[in-house]
Amino acid sequence: MTGSDAKAHRSARRCSGDQGVAIIEAALIMPVFLVLVFGIFEYGVVFRDYLTAADATAEAAKIGSIQGPYLTTGSGKNADYQMLALMRQDMATIPADWIERIVIFEASAPTSGSPVDQVPTNCIIGGYGGNVANKCNVYEPYDAFLAVQNNNVGYFNCSGSATRSCGYNPITRTNGPKWQDIDYLGVYMKVKRPMLTGIFGEEFETETASIVRLEPGQLE
Repeated sequence: MTGSDAKAHRSARRCSGDQGVAIIEAALIMPVFLVLVFGIFEYGVVFRDYLTAADATAEAAKIGSIQGPYLTTGSGKNADYQMLALMRQDMATIPADWIERIVIFEASAPTSGSPVDQVPTNCIIGGYGGNVANKCNVYEPYDAFLAVQNNNVGYFNCSGSATRSCGYNPITRTNGPKWQDIDYLGVYMKVKRPMLTGIFGEEFETETASIVRLEPGQLE
């Protein structure tokens, strides 16, 4: 074998070895790359749903503050009916069975903490039926949305029914006459959505809440 032939042979062996290293590097990097891509996609969808839920609670709180303790003329619809109807519309892209719980509660002035911190614990973890010690109404989303769909106004009245917890009657909310008597209204929602890939767990739970002051009614 001449010198040039030996040199060519050694070069060919090096190239062959480089190909093997490239395959190994690709095998090591590919899982990390795929996890990164799936993570961006998975949590992008989660963040989108969180924003949808946050917007829905904020819009519901706003309509509740405007509605106050009054019934819609001629229909008997109270603030809770109006709020749940709007939430159903805003949450149309999220299946109702992903929504774990909706709570409408009497709040206090917002502080530096999260509005979620003001939601009474037993309103978050308690059952749907019967009264609750704190001032809140606890709704099972599917039943509430179905009542809205069927125009079942009575479902949203605190009439002593044990089908849901009702400790904050919509028609007793205070919007005056004195400024210091005006209620703060809070809306809370918990959503559990199944993860798409399962790489980062089976489901993702998110909580969101919004607090607003009722629009003043008759003032002194």
